Amino acid sequence: MVTGDSWSDVSIRELVKHGGKTLTALDLTNCQQTSDPLLEFIAPYCKELRTLNLRGCVQVTDAGAAGFAAHCQQLRELVLAACDLVTDATVLAYAAGCIRLQVVDLNFCPLVTAASVAELCAANRHLLHLTPGFLRAIPQAEEEDPEVENRAQLAKR
Repeated sequence: MVTGDSWSDVSIRELVKHGGKTLTALDLTNCQQTSDPLLEFIAPYCKELRTLNLRGCVQVTDAGAAGFAAHCQQLRELVLAACDLVTDATVLAYAAGCIRLQVVDLNFCPLVTAASVAELCAANRHLLHLTPGFLRAIPQAEEEDPEVENRAQLAKR
């Protein structure tokens, strides 16, 4: 597992370039230097990645976040919480490229809408853990049936 709390951009690039083929978890939580160019560089080296955590990487946009969807089809856990610049485009990229997701955290992603979350739910039958970021995609006033699980309501849209 690689964590970004004490790494520089260059050291992360070098580590992933030389060992990324066996890397299964990448945790860059609150790593302020994490940027789209860094993520675009390392994504192709992470084909076996199962966990990607970009929580609080405030510089990351769709350009960096969505790149892993194309290269990491084994991804099981995706955390994009507090990535304020991530939009529906990223969520739709994961819906199309990563159908084995079990845990997704989109808390505090204000540019992600219910429509893209519904696509992600529909594409990922194995989704086990829906964060409040998912649940907020169904405004309380729009809940069709309070007895039906929110995930099921999203999938019907």
